[in-house]
Amino acid sequence: MRSSQIKTGLCVLLPFYCLMAFAQEEPVLDAIWQLKIDGIDKIDVDGRGNIFFSTQNGHINQYNESGDSLNFYAPPFSSGISRLDAHWTVSIFLFYESQQRYEILDRFLNPLSHQSMADLGLTGLFSQATPGNNNSLWLYDETDLRLKKINYNNQQVLQEQALNVLIPESSLQVMQMMERKNLLFVQVSNEGVYIFDNQANFIKSIPIANNSPVFIENESIYFLRKNQLLKKNFINGNTSMVLLPDNHRFTGLAVTNSKLILTHLHGLMAFTRPENF
Repeated sequence: MRSSQIKTGLCVLLPFYCLMAFAQEEPVLDAIWQLKIDGIDKIDVDGRGNIFFSTQNGHINQYNESGDSLNFYAPPFSSGISRLDAHWTVSIFLFYESQQRYEILDRFLNPLSHQSMADLGLTGLFSQATPGNNNSLWLYDETDLRLKKINYNNQQVLQEQALNVLIPESSLQVMQMMERKNLLFVQVSNEGVYIFDNQANFIKSIPIANNSPVFIENESIYFLRKNQLLKKNFINGNTSMVLLPDNHRFTGLAVTNSKLILTHLHGLMAFTRPENF
């Protein structure tokens, strides 16, 4: 009887020890280049692999994947940027919550246009804004907790939904929003990512209990957990992980075709993107 119990115990523990051994053998990524710049705030990349990041005073820096500085932009006023979106490649979108305005730059960081929420005929307090398809903006209005979509050319309101009805159990502490391939991703601090279609119909939620911004690429959500970078497929749920150096507390991330870009309190580090990650 005792021999049978021991065998059963070994069968139960064996998968656990295998997982522990796998985790211990996972190599830690080495940075291939890095920048020392205090106060990096938001970060994003475009389809060409260019890296864009803002500092806390609202300045924008553009680098290539090799770490070469390309362009720099300082707005005519000093204000932190609430949203930096370079996904659309031909233009860079900036939203300033404190100014209640957005600005669009070309891919060389030359200003193209800007409008305030008042210019769009909107009243309220908008804490989040992000571009969508066909000259549209997604907005989150904290005065009435509503998710709104507007055409910024003709000021037509395209969608308006009560977010506390769409996700009633949420704290609604929205960190960021982004539209990717006709899906809207809304990240709520310490809860996760809520996914909607382009009509603001709720599809599903992906639990991610942290307060650092996620990055969306195709069907994957990349997010930080201590010194780990995780990739979760939001369609099939598959998850993979790479280990990062533990000498920094990483605060932001972006992913190009060949690089993983991580920010920390005193700079930025670039890593070669592992195959199939």
